Amino acid sequence: MGEVLADDLERIASSHSDAASARGEIITITLLPDDTESITITVQSNHIVQDIIQEALKLSAAQIRLVMVSLGGDAVEMTMCFEENGIEDGARLEVSLPRKATFHEVVQDMLELNPDCTKVIIDPFK
Repeated sequence: MGEVLADDLERIASSHSDAASARGEIITITLLPDDTESITITVQSNHIVQDIIQEALKLSAAQIRLVMVSLGGDAVEMTMCFEENGIEDGARLEVSLPRKATFHEVVQDMLELNPDCTKVIIDPFK
């Protein structure tokens, strides 16, 4: 009977500590997007980085897949939580947002990838 009671106490203590760790520590981080002002947010350390950044920057699912986040120059794993990435209270995360390429950039890339192609200037007014 004493052994069963000890097992029950251990199980209850374990579930209590699991519930506390499931909430995660509350931390404040600053997001530093490329072309916009910084954004300071408060999150739980066990939240997934991608979900929080997508919500904070109001990005679509397609946009968030193209985002790169770094901490002190080191890439952050977007599918992991802040804690697993070593992100602590007061951290500043650099956020590289996707941008659309200009027509000129697309043409340049095509020319570089296809050396046999040549650039022809199109004048719509001729």
